[in-house]
Amino acid sequence: MIADLEKLSIDIKAEFTGATTDIESYANGSMMLNVRFKKKLFILGFVGNRWGVDMVREGEIGDTGIRILAADFAAGTADLLRLMRAP
Repeated sequence: MIADLEKLSIDIKAEFTGATTDIESYANGSMMLNVRFKKKLFILGFVGNRWGVDMVREGEIGDTGIRILAADFAAGTADLLRLMRAP
């Protein structure tokens, strides 16, 4: 899964000029791809056995939680890219 997140990170930086990414992984198997783009933080995370996607706007405080649950990595990636492409 880390390899998938690393490839996605490269693809995102190629498509979204100015985007920065970092990958976090934890001992419990959870992992997150954090993408900063246009004053927003986009998150694709694997927690438990589910992928989730969220967006945090500049000025939002605290943990917003994962707002979109995806069935698998491909669906999570699609949701992440949809949010990033929205105006």
